[in-house]
Amino acid sequence: MKGISLGPNVLVLLVLAIILLAAILSLFMTQWGSGSETLDLQAEHSRLCNLFVLSGGCDTGDTDEVKTDLDNDPSTIETLTDVCAKIGINGKVACARSCGC
Repeated sequence: MKGISLGPNVLVLLVLAIILLAAILSLFMTQWGSGSETLDLQAEHSRLCNLFVLSGGCDTGDTDEVKTDLDNDPSTIETLTDVCAKIGINGKVACARSCGC
């Protein structure tokens, strides 16, 4: 009895299935990365809001006074206003309100 071998059609289907699986996996990995970035921005927003409120920012309303360095690059220091804009809160007044002022 001869050995059992897979036909060419089955091999092609296996290769296509592996490529499809890799594509789906890369799609999910890309979406996971953006979700963690959103969580990082939310955490930074919360931290900056605490600093803003504790430093009396609700009285002045100037959300540009609280600064952060999200990517550890001194040339791209961002303010609370910038972080608010990245999570979809536009304007200083709306940003201050998102901090509970």
